[in-house]
Amino acid sequence: MSQMRAFREALEECGLTTIRFQGYKFTWSNRWQGDGNVKLRLDRMVANGDFVRTFPEVTTHHLNSMMSGHLPLLSYLRPSTWAQKHKRFLFEEMWTTVEGCQDVITHAWESETGTVVEKLKVCQVSLWTWNNDHVGRIPTKLRSLQRKLDDTQRRRFSPLVEFQQRDICREMDVLLEREEMLWRQRLWVSWMKYGAKIQDFSMNMQKCWDDGI
Repeated sequence: MSQMRAFREALEECGLTTIRFQGYKFTWSNRWQGDGNVKLRLDRMVANGDFVRTFPEVTTHHLNSMMSGHLPLLSYLRPSTWAQKHKRFLFEEMWTTVEGCQDVITHAWESETGTVVEKLKVCQVSLWTWNNDHVGRIPTKLRSLQRKLDDTQRRRFSPLVEFQQRDICREMDVLLEREEMLWRQRLWVSWMKYGAKIQDFSMNMQKCWDDGI
């Protein structure tokens, strides 16, 4: 009890509050079957007031883990409208990990007999259509899988439930990897656009610091 009291006092002193969560409410289980199974909410995401004001829609999702009794936590910030503003075509690196991408490009390129620019436009339209039909919105798919995972976690633990959880987690791992590739590509694009300005600003600040300004 003294450790928990000290922990709560540390949170209060640092101005940290618990971020609201979605999904299964427990984050730890001893993974015993039957009446000996114990579940508790031991893990939680905390943040200070500045963070919450910057990201007012932040939520924490309790994921699943086959390797540990503790569930990993995933926070969605949702502060950006980048996806809504981004209208120009951008070839997604993660498309190359999805079956059928190469076939779509090959078929679109060979079906157009015009100039290279016209061929590229056909490829663009074909990839957009293929993405909508076969890839879809990754965040939406992740939320759907998370709901399925939450449902299995509410059931009594058994070998069948564990198998279902592993299957869902494998699907989520694939989607999370693709999502990571999307954001890594976007960060690179942003750096190419603004990186030089940021670097110039940093060098000017360093020069002012060196000159004692």
